[in-house]
This record gives sequence, structure tokens and C-alpha cells, in this order.
Amino acid sequence: MVNQIVFFVFLIFYFGISPVQAGRPTQPGSISGTYGAKNTALSGGAAVVAEEVTTLFVNPSGVGFLSRSEFACGYQRGLVDTWRGYLGYVHNFQRFGLGTGLAFYDAGTTEIYDTLSGTNRTINAGNDFTANICGSWNIIQSRAGTLGLGLGLKLIGSTLAEQYTSATVGADVGFIYGLPENRLVLGASRRNLSSGISYLGQEIEKIPVIYNIGGEWKVVNSPDHQLAVVVNYENSDIYPLSKYGLGIAYGWKRFFSFRMGYNTLAKQLTFGGGIRLGRYQLDYVMLPNSELGDEHYVSLNIRVGKVPVPAATPK
Repeated sequence: MVNQIVFFVFLIFYFGISPVQAGRPTQPGSISGTYGAKNTALSGGAAVVAEEVTTLFVNPSGVGFLSRSEFACGYQRGLVDTWRGYLGYVHNFQRFGLGTGLAFYDAGTTEIYDTLSGTNRTINAGNDFTANICGSWNIIQSRAGTLGLGLGLKLIGSTLAEQYTSATVGADVGFIYGLPENRLVLGASRRNLSSGISYLGQEIEKIPVIYNIGGEWKVVNSPDHQLAVVVNYENSDIYPLSKYGLGIAYGWKRFFSFRMGYNTLAKQLTFGGGIRLGRYQLDYVMLPNSELGDEHYVSLNIRVGKVPVPAATPK
């Protein structure tokens, strides 16, 4: 038990301390922001503590914490004409989990002046994608709880103004710890460990390493009522802009859920909900923006297969 606590404290310090680096940064849209309507409604904390498939994009250790295999997809209409989406699948193997996903982002259109024709023309401002594959292993399962570690690999591709294309590879690492029955779950991750990306052989641009620390406390977890509080902290090694998030979720008979959240960086409240019918779950969230219009996010989760029989808990 003492060894588990020491190891856990070490992980907290490793994931929680990240020095700011100098350099010219770039941030493809598919590696930033939040994934999934449920996760977005809870200010990004749900993915850190493995509440849904989107954990594969944020904390790879979470794919081993999901109770069964799941497929998920989501679409977010952003400001003006931007949009983002994702597809993801996680397969559960009792103490192991494997996940794969594709996230994509479109920056909309812009007008440029064509010096040859002397006219303006509309082009795509930029788009990018991130293809992820990750795995996790619950290395400790005891009466004191479960500790999982995860590693993810990713391919990041980006196109600017329809003519400058580049790609790079990166990695994500994370850990997650849950008390029995996951009444309290803590998680942390570092994302986008990469050498950077370069367009047309020019100067290598740094991709921000994003780190998250989050937790979830299931205050009430009965068949008729569920109440959970989710917290999240996010920062990066290039943009020293700390974001603290708080989310509250209430569920009724595991059929209907209401969620709301707030994050300090955007100073924004989020409101959402979800409906679960058998193995299908549909979630929605609205992000109100008074000046530029509201954003809307819809996602669908489909649980597949049977709930695996848990391995025997060591005594």
C-alpha cells in the first residue's frame, strides 16, 4: 500500500510540472479543444478520468477503465464556418484496453488576393487531422483500488491555405487511479510529445505539449439517481494559459442526464444533457458565445459486446 502511494505521488509530480519552452508554436485544431459532447459539457474533465471513449484522445490510460467496448462519433459546429469531429473505438480486455480514433478540424474559408488575376478568391483556411492508437494496462488491482498506465501514438497531418502540407508523429502518456467501484477517480496525462512540424522544409514549429490533471467524485451512485463532480486542470509548455474546469452531472435512472460546467480560461458556462437507450447514448452540449454566436456539439456512443467478467481481486 505504501509503495502504491509513493508511486502515485511521483506520477502526480511528473504530470503536473511542465516547464515553459521557447520557440515558434503551432497548434493544429485536431489536437486541441475538447472531444465529445459529454466531455465538453463537463469542461474537459470527463475524458481525463475515462468517462467515455474520448479518453483515447486525452488520457490513453483510460481505455482500460471503460466497463465494455464502445464506439463513438461526434460533430461540433464552431464559430463562423469552422467545425470539428471525431471517430473512436475502444476494446476492453479486462485489465487491458486498446483504442483507436481519428479527430479532424476544419478552419473554414478565407479570402485571398490573387496577384496574377487581380481578383479575390475564396480558399480553405486550413484543415488537419490526428490519427490515434493507444493501449493501457491496469498494473495494480487490489482492495485499495486500480492503477492504470497508458501510452498512445499519433500521426498529425496539417494543410494550410490548400497548398502547404506537412505531417509529424507524436505520443501521449497518462495514468489513472480509481478507488473501489470508481467512486473517486484521479487521472493525468501529457499529450503531443513530438519533435514539431515543418512546412516546405522551413523552420520547425513546436507543437504544444498539453498536460491535464483531473478527478471525479461520484457523490451519489444509486440505480435511480447519480450525481458526480468533475474537476480538470489544463496547461501547455508553450502557451502558459492555465485552464481550470468544473463540471457537475446529474443522472436519472441511468436514462437521462443533465450536465453543466465552467472553465476559467474562456470564462464560459456550458449546458448539456444526454439520453441513454440500451447500448446507445446520445449527448448534446451548447457553448454560449454572445458576440460570435453559440457553438453546438452532438456525439453518439454505442456500447458493443458484453461487460467482461472482472479478474479476481488480489487479497
